[in-house]
Amino acid sequence: MKTPLDTRTLPKASHTAGKVAAALLALLLNACGGGDTDPGSLPGNGNPNPDAGTPQVSAVQIGTPAGGRVTLRATATDDVGVTGFCFRSDATAPAASDACFQAAATFTVDVSATHATWRAYARDAAGRVSAAFDQLVDLQAPVVTALAPIALASGRVSMKISASDSHGVGAVCLRADTTVPLANDPCFTVGDTVSVAAVVGSVSYRAYARDGSGNVSTALARDVDVYAALDTGLPAVTAVAAARQADGRYALTASVRDDQGVSGVCFRTDATLPAATDGCFQTTPAVVDAPVTFQAYKVYARDNAGHVSSAIEHVLDGVAPVVQAAVTNDIGATQVSVRIDAQDAHGVSAVCLSLASKAAPSASDACFVTGPTVTVNKPIDFRRYLAFARDASGNVSAGLPYTLDMVSPSVVSVTLGAPVSGIVPVKAKAVDSVGVTGFCLRSDESVPTAADPCFAAVTPSQTAHTTLNLPLPATKTTVKVYARDGTGHVSVAAARTLSACSEAGKTASAASSLPTVCFLTTLGEFVIALENVKAPISSRNFLAYVDEDFYGDTQFHRVMSNFMVQGGGYTAAGFYKTPTRAAITLEKTSITGLSNTVGTVAMARLTAANTGTSQFFINVVDNTDKLNGSSTVDGYAVFGRVISGMASTVQAIRNVNVKDNGDDEISKPLDPPKILWAYRLK
Repeated sequence: MKTPLDTRTLPKASHTAGKVAAALLALLLNACGGGDTDPGSLPGNGNPNPDAGTPQVSAVQIGTPAGGRVTLRATATDDVGVTGFCFRSDATAPAASDACFQAAATFTVDVSATHATWRAYARDAAGRVSAAFDQLVDLQAPVVTALAPIALASGRVSMKISASDSHGVGAVCLRADTTVPLANDPCFTVGDTVSVAAVVGSVSYRAYARDGSGNVSTALARDVDVYAALDTGLPAVTAVAAARQADGRYALTASVRDDQGVSGVCFRTDATLPAATDGCFQTTPAVVDAPVTFQAYKVYARDNAGHVSSAIEHVLDGVAPVVQAAVTNDIGATQVSVRIDAQDAHGVSAVCLSLASKAAPSASDACFVTGPTVTVNKPIDFRRYLAFARDASGNVSAGLPYTLDMVSPSVVSVTLGAPVSGIVPVKAKAVDSVGVTGFCLRSDESVPTAADPCFAAVTPSQTAHTTLNLPLPATKTTVKVYARDGTGHVSVAAARTLSACSEAGKTASAASSLPTVCFLTTLGEFVIALENVKAPISSRNFLAYVDEDFYGDTQFHRVMSNFMVQGGGYTAAGFYKTPTRAAITLEKTSITGLSNTVGTVAMARLTAANTGTSQFFINVVDNTDKLNGSSTVDGYAVFGRVISGMASTVQAIRNVNVKDNGDDEISKPLDPPKILWAYRLK
């Protein structure tokens, strides 16, 4: 329906007539061949800027509906002026003389039930009509029909807003408050899906839609519990940890797996299954008293949808495990594995091997490893550790000392004492960097293990001594002494050979009124009687060396078959053996009345007179002229005589093969006869 024309907006007649006349004149000139003439330069043209183009509609504004009607306002431009506007709802393009044109730029139309497209035209004073400007007039707002959560991830929920509009929905908006958005509100999102932060529990949302004309729907209000709608899986408690606090209480925490988030954990000591609303659920660790022995807890988790997991049981144990042993398990080229044996009423969860110099580990210390075996670097000699165990409640045991020792002990000496009532005291000395803990004496070929009952315990020491009693064997017997250290290593054997003096030797001893000594050698036995009255200094010195077993495992290092055999100065292995006593005063034969005849025993010495110590010799020929000396010549002190074994054993020693000793003397035995043992008979 057209509005009445306002005559105040019409152009004046004289102006219109001039425009028409000018147009007719231009057409006439063109017809007469003057088409190239600038109309503006024609005589009588009163318009210095003639109209050279059609007008253009640039916009149509829609007013506020009232009473079922709405006003449209068009904006148009033209270089000489717009004279009228036409609004049509059909596709017919108006002519300049069409009655639809009016001077006013506004036009009031009925509001359509849905929408309608109106076309605006402009006409200028030259009768030119613009192209149509289409304007959709849509005053019907969209309608939101549904709101539903569709996806939940990483704490956000995607909500789908379903809406309808006759001309199409352009954007949607979701609000959790009552503020009604305007068409330009930033809450509007193109499409039909909105992402918002997921909130636990039911939330009142309001959904809006906006169409292409800027119409905003009324709100669709819905209470939505996104977790209840989308989270259908149950949470799962995967682990429980207990940390002992400074006050002795425990803080219990649980590790929980759930796709959409956990809202609480519940620790119970009874079998009651909690509901989702149970007050036992909390988001902080549960702090509980330390049990006297142990306390079993059932642990549940609740997710944001109110689902409650099945229970996992955790035993809070107030009693620490006990490490029973640490055993070297396997020794590799660079590493050693150590098995730690421990016990706990509710299970050992991890073990640790820590250097003894370090502070005791806490339950969270990185040294703890699952399983009974720990691997450490192989030391060059030894390293002291403490072995610990940890249980599932985080209790850590006391440390058990453990020494990782790569070096076995060493028996450095075995001394045989004189038999007493048929028992030989065997004195042994051993060394070990960790400490010797025991000695074993064996007369067979079997090698003992550290657990062998033959080992007699001693106070652990890096240098240890012991005396082991051995029945005097009737025949030549080799006994072996072993040492054991604190880590279970057993030394190699230190061997000694001994036997009771023969019946012939004992008979010869019994027949003599002098002190006697029985020598057991690799070539047999001989017995010496000592002139303790005539040569008391030399006899006393010699017996002292015998009693300390100095001559055991020594050799006859100098043998001259036409002179004498000499021993007591070198070990069986050929090394010089340092005397343990000071040199003695020379007892001259001119004073003692003794003589270096065949079978006598005399003190060896250096060139100087009073230099005799442990070395002695047996005259195998009569050396009276060579060795006795005189009141002015010192000579060599005789202090005893071979009373048994001269013809057999000493003669065998005399006859061994010899070579140059390096000093142009043919006296060094190729296979030196060994003194195995010498002990006092009486």
